[in-house]
Amino acid sequence: TGVLANSSIPKPADSLVVYYSTPTTGNIGGRSGADALCLSSLDNDSISLFNNSCNSVRAILSIDSNDEIRDMASNYSIPTNKTVRGDTGRRFADSWDNLTAATSYSIYSASAALGYTIDEHWSGSESSGELNANSHCINWTSEDGGRTGRTGVAKNSSYASEILDKLFAMHYQNCNYQLRLLCVCF
Repeated sequence: TGVLANSSIPKPADSLVVYYSTPTTGNIGGRSGADALCLSSLDNDSISLFNNSCNSVRAILSIDSNDEIRDMASNYSIPTNKTVRGDTGRRFADSWDNLTAATSYSIYSASAALGYTIDEHWSGSESSGELNANSHCINWTSEDGGRTGRTGVAKNSSYASEILDKLFAMHYQNCNYQLRLLCVCF
């Protein structure tokens, strides 16, 4: 019939897939609420076109000093030896370590990998993935407009260090503002 089943289409080796959630205020519900929002935003049909498995989902978000972006690989067993792709299937980084290391030079077009959006996302972090001590919407449990949360943006640049500088640490937004989360499935 000329139609290929998804299972017969060659796919790259399993990758980590980074994608955006639906928008939310800073009152996400902490780690469990953030991960649940990422899970409900996962488009398995699209991701299965270029990835063989996606069994775990996490929000790429610093919650508190024990749960920071820079510690996610050890806290949640995120593989550090797999290519990171955006939900478009395009390569985002050579590995999780490249994505979370502020000195990496193996980062590709972040915006292209995530569908050319320039939207900010909640991060709660500095560019190193360390918790921003004052801007995390009370561990992501508050939408008080008088409080702020740290944001990041996936931007294009020919310099990997510039992409990483902005991915986790771009601006500050009031906690009642609606932004997306950056999520990872693995």
